[in-house]
Amino acid sequence: MKSIRLLFTVILLSVSLVFLLVGCGSKGDAESIEGNAKSDSVATEDSNAVEEDTTDNDLDLIPVEVSKVEKGDISSYLLLSSTIETEQVVDVYPLVGGIIEDIFVEEGMRS
Repeated sequence: MKSIRLLFTVILLSVSLVFLLVGCGSKGDAESIEGNAKSDSVATEDSNAVEEDTTDNDLDLIPVEVSKVEKGDISSYLLLSSTIETEQVVDVYPLVGGIIEDIFVEEGMRS
């Protein structure tokens, strides 16, 4: 039941996101997009000039390791522990009291 509810929630959120993204634009926005693109290119040129100026300064460099791509197995894995809890609790009581002396069926047998 929880998996169905989770699946329904994911589908509902996905459909809402699609409608939100499709509904954000209109036909008159094409001109403003072109204007934004021009201003972005100017900003990019300015940011390149700033980047060139910072290369002379001492920056905190982070060492990285580079290797060629190889095909192989992934050896990492996750080992998690958890507690399983039920949604409902049921108490079972016998109709008569007594001791069970022998059981004449095996697990999985049908009559």
